[in-house]
Amino acid sequence: MKLRLEEFKNSHCNDYINLYEEFIKYNSDLVPDILEIKCRDEVEYNNLLKEIANRENGKHSDIDWYFDGHYYLLYDNTDLVGIGCIRNNLTSKGYEIWGNIAYGIRPTKRRCGYRNTNCQNVS
Repeated sequence: MKLRLEEFKNSHCNDYINLYEEFIKYNSDLVPDILEIKCRDEVEYNNLLKEIANRENGKHSDIDWYFDGHYYLLYDNTDLVGIGCIRNNLTSKGYEIWGNIAYGIRPTKRRCGYRNTNCQNVS
């Protein structure tokens, strides 16, 4: 297991769409919130990248919760297994309800031993 965080790039398009579609297929909670943005093709992925850039610069609709948010992809070797967000400059509402960190692990990779060796893949 070799875990690493990567910032969103154009080269992650297919991996991200696959992860997004898995969250939808399993009717999983869309956490972090960036997963609530529809992303099923390259055009929508490019729109997602623009939204991520806006959130990094404090230009987003959740400004009453936090000022800037930074999104990352979690890879295990070459497999995209999750997504995370670090929110900075929380408002009191953001501090009390959300907190600084949000993450989501794709449904088929949950309970797969990222802290132990037992794996119970969703199938």
